Amino acid sequence: MSPKKRNPQKALKLEAKGEALMAKGSIKRALKKFRKAIEYDPERESIYDKLVKAKDMLPVNWDLEDFIESLDWTMKKQERENPCLRQVHARLSPEWEKARELVIMIVATADPQKRSKLIEDLVLTGEAGLRAAIDLLVEINEAASQTTKTTEPDTQKSSDEN
Repeated sequence: MSPKKRNPQKALKLEAKGEALMAKGSIKRALKKFRKAIEYDPERESIYDKLVKAKDMLPVNWDLEDFIESLDWTMKKQERENPCLRQVHARLSPEWEKARELVIMIVATADPQKRSKLIEDLVLTGEAGLRAAIDLLVEINEAASQTTKTTEPDTQKSSDEN
């Protein structure tokens, strides 16, 4: 899918054409219209449902590519309905583990040149890298909070005894 300038009006027209084609039984042509519509407005939830429905109506056996495409549409729709799922879905991506390893290496590396190279590699992972970095920071913060919570009662007890 080539990135296009967002144009919700054009997406709406393409979606309507796709619906009309589906009603006439032209499923392949409808699917093409829905695919184009999503390029113009990837935030439009209703198109994802129509993409999946049209794909399901095709009288062919699915291969791995078909399954991946349908799953991708379903996940994108879920993310629009519940943005918190973006982080869950990101963890399922193949890029996640690579990005997470890069973040850990960045934190552990003392050599500034090596760190700069790792940072550039992380930037190339895009959103997966950003989400992995944020996830690791949250984990570190939670671990630090747990450490603080377990040491606070001892400190309080020592103060009370004095």
